[in-house]
Amino acid sequence: AGCRLRVKESPIPQLMLLTVMTAAVLLIGLLAAEQRQSLKGRLLFKPSLSLLFVITALMQAPFQSTYGAWILAGLGLSLAGDVLLAVPGQKSLLTGIAMFTVAHILYICGFTAICAVADWSWWAAFGLAATGSGVFAWLYPHLGALKLPVAAYVTVISLMLLGAVSIGWNTDLPLTGRK
Repeated sequence: AGCRLRVKESPIPQLMLLTVMTAAVLLIGLLAAEQRQSLKGRLLFKPSLSLLFVITALMQAPFQSTYGAWILAGLGLSLAGDVLLAVPGQKSLLTGIAMFTVAHILYICGFTAICAVADWSWWAAFGLAATGSGVFAWLYPHLGALKLPVAAYVTVISLMLLGAVSIGWNTDLPLTGRK
């Protein structure tokens, strides 16, 4: 058991800076598209931003591992989920929620490749459960038939956050990998 992660520094920090700057420009475009309620703009900018997550992941050394394979697969599903959430309609919404739910399950699998669930920071679970419950309670009156899918999603994302927090706060892992 225990937590483990081998990390090499990214050899291309300039490319990362370019990626962040590109993301900022795309985010401005997405916000403008959202304000104008432009479907074409959302379909252009939202998937482009998600694609940058995938590109950024591919530039990182940890993505050449079991952990990386899980995370990269999750990012791919998140990209698909973003496309679906940009399209109006309940069917697209439900499919997008399903994609994001599975993506977060894949992130959890990635986190367990680094740090066994038994070694997670379970003391943080209370705060995350309270936060997830609060978000669900806030959304509940507006969910209608989506109560069960949203409850499942909030539960999965809370567990994913617990894994991320556990890795981030685990000083047995190298700082570079925890970032």
